[in-house]
Amino acid sequence: MFDIITIGDMMTDIFLDLDERSSLCRVDRKKQELRIKFASKIPLSGTKRVIGGGNASNHAIGAARLGLKTAIYTIVGADDAGDAYYHKIKHAGVANEYVKCDKDQGTNLSVILNYNEEKTALSYHAERHYKLPRLSQTKWLYFSSIAGNHDEFNRELVRFVKNRSARLAFNPGSRQMELGLKKLRPIFAVCDVLFLNRDEAGRLAGKDKPVKSLLKAFLAVGVKTVVITDGAKGSYCFDGQAFYKIGIFPAKKVETTGCGDAYGSGFLSAIVLGKKVAEAMRWGTANSASVLEHIGAQDGLLTRRGLAARLAKNINFQAKVM
Repeated sequence: MFDIITIGDMMTDIFLDLDERSSLCRVDRKKQELRIKFASKIPLSGTKRVIGGGNASNHAIGAARLGLKTAIYTIVGADDAGDAYYHKIKHAGVANEYVKCDKDQGTNLSVILNYNEEKTALSYHAERHYKLPRLSQTKWLYFSSIAGNHDEFNRELVRFVKNRSARLAFNPGSRQMELGLKKLRPIFAVCDVLFLNRDEAGRLAGKDKPVKSLLKAFLAVGVKTVVITDGAKGSYCFDGQAFYKIGIFPAKKVETTGCGDAYGSGFLSAIVLGKKVAEAMRWGTANSASVLEHIGAQDGLLTRRGLAARLAKNINFQAKVM
């Protein structure tokens, strides 16, 4: 039996560090614009390629590093990145038996431009057709970003959760967010843990609502436990019994890609292992802080020993009842 099977698109991430000494790039923070001089050769100070990014992949690898038995259902392209991913996750301790190949389209690609400690992502998601394979028994499913047959697959997923008694964690991606609260409601109704950032929660449940109202809004549609991350402000959780808040662990900010996924994999791994919500928030926060100190979403993911060491150094960082 698996502890967690994750479901979602896989990405190849290419990180490009724009040379901050160049006069060809600048940031307008007021307008939230990255300006690059047109028809110019833009200098880079560094590059990195990461095969196997994406929410579901990051989560599966994060949980595997924490000692859980994990697998992923994803669809890759018939190219070198897809082939490399098949072997990479097996080496990372993630079962690859549910990795499917799309022979007509390439592997998804994301190019992340890093400049002045901010990132701008250019993403390509091929339209896929997801259909649940014959999955082994699993305690949890983690469902995230897919670009494809949402309505059909969502109905299939809900049936699976109801019929197989698997628990569901849900972290909607950008295409799923576009469906809105009404179309996502059947998934929320069978969802044990929902992960959202503050902006996403506002888009679904009301931008001007205070955080407690946002948390309660998702329990009202059936979610059992809601987690809302809020960047440097920390994170919030409501499990129907109490509201919790935790800050962030001290960390040197290098690059923010994957911090939310690291939080999610730390939090859910703790829950799978029988930890309480307040301790799960500490696991998520520690994992996220470690990823923040690395380029890419996976290099900083903690092992169980590394997590324990980080928690021991930050013993006073505890979730508090709001």
